[in-house]
Amino acid sequence: MVALKPVFMHSLKTSSLTVQTTTQCVSEAFFTPENGARYLNPQTGLWLSTDPAMGEYVPQAPINDDAKKYNQSLAGMGGVFNVVNLHVYHYAGNNPVKYTDPDGREAIHGGRYPGFSEDAPQAQIPYWDIWDAMSLGLGFIINGTKLDFGSGYLRLWKGDYNNVVAHGFGGAGGEIGFYDYNNMIIKGAELSKLIGLENSSMQVYLKGNNLLIAEYSELSGWVTAFNVTTSAHPNSMYMISEFTFSDDDRAEKFANNIRRSILSGKETGMAEHYYWNAGEKISVSQNGREVTVTWGIE
Repeated sequence: MVALKPVFMHSLKTSSLTVQTTTQCVSEAFFTPENGARYLNPQTGLWLSTDPAMGEYVPQAPINDDAKKYNQSLAGMGGVFNVVNLHVYHYAGNNPVKYTDPDGREAIHGGRYPGFSEDAPQAQIPYWDIWDAMSLGLGFIINGTKLDFGSGYLRLWKGDYNNVVAHGFGGAGGEIGFYDYNNMIIKGAELSKLIGLENSSMQVYLKGNNLLIAEYSELSGWVTAFNVTTSAHPNSMYMISEFTFSDDDRAEKFANNIRRSILSGKETGMAEHYYWNAGEKISVSQNGREVTVTWGIE
């Protein structure tokens, strides 16, 4: 009996075997799903060729800052330093319950369902506080907060963006948004020049069991992640946002501005006192070039 991986979704039937695949295109000649970059053997759950990004697994000699920065983000979630990658034909890090690999190029967390980007049409209009109130009319059940980072507003959201529990679907997740003082989105390239931001990452967890339900990471003015298999009230979730800067000084400046925004929140109506925050706690910490903003943990 062939043991199939649990991530497979669409059914392909033959006279002797039912195979399920994550793709929409199937090569009958090889009896292997065609996932764009590679062929997947449905009987073993392994790719038939190595990762096309194999060369990006190998670190560079750490002779300068650019090389060191490159080595911090090797392909395959750690490159050759991730022992799973020593098996060059593995599918989704040999953990298809947690990860998927839609096209053979990158294993992604099963909870990462990015719905929006900084180039989305809705990101090109001003984001006023009133939009948080109007989100209820879209069926969203979310909490939001707003922080002044010295060059604009950092907005955070978490909650359920679908909330169709009766139908077995959800949309629990979160968002990070950077906006100028005119409430227009600040895109990643501009953030890099403006405040030295190199990356933003977000993880959304369920309180109580600390279950990770959504995560995503990129240099962008709008970082989003949703999980269509999970529905949760925003008060039952907490969010950890991590920001990486080009140097310690810029990280310290950002962290201090966020701290001031938290402390002055009662007067400005921001941070913990933002109307749609539901009174949840916000804290900030810095470690070198990294700044962490934790939201929703008492």
